[in-house]
Amino acid sequence: MTIVSSYVDFVNSQAKRLERIIAKHPEDKRAKTAYQPFIQKFEAIAEHLNRQDELNQSLQHRVAELEGELAKRQLSLDNLDLKPHDLAGLPPEVIQQLSIGDVDLQEFKFLEMIEAAGGTMTLDKLIIQLYRETSEVHDRAKLNARLYRMTSKGMLYSVPGKRGVYSIYKPTEASQDSYAPTPEEGDA
Repeated sequence: MTIVSSYVDFVNSQAKRLERIIAKHPEDKRAKTAYQPFIQKFEAIAEHLNRQDELNQSLQHRVAELEGELAKRQLSLDNLDLKPHDLAGLPPEVIQQLSIGDVDLQEFKFLEMIEAAGGTMTLDKLIIQLYRETSEVHDRAKLNARLYRMTSKGMLYSVPGKRGVYSIYKPTEASQDSYAPTPEEGDA
């Protein structure tokens, strides 16, 4: 039962209540005159709410269809970008034949580090981890810009409400604070 249908039930019960009052006292012309306009308004409201509910359901169905189409298109776009798992197990000769630049390899390294840390990592922790593994000091602004570009490509996700926190997992719809692999990410 939708919220609108519960309102329709309420409005209909009010109209029926007034009809019962009129039926109980058929000789009371004043009550009939006073309550009849309310009964008509309740019926009109119920009819209007039913039409709105049908329209809302139709729109929700269309939104679901469009979201499904968008998801299919997104999946096909995902096939355009290389991800670290695409390179796993490939021999160096094959990797040399791919159009992968130093920037791509560095982004893959960032993803591996974040994944090794449980899938979510702060920018500060990433700077520390990069220094420990490479002995290089990475400029915070440049690294943040790189991570931002990675989020634009769908390789990473910013954690809503948390500055400088990135996750390899898409936030679940149930909770914007919950990060867990979605079924398609778990298969990748």
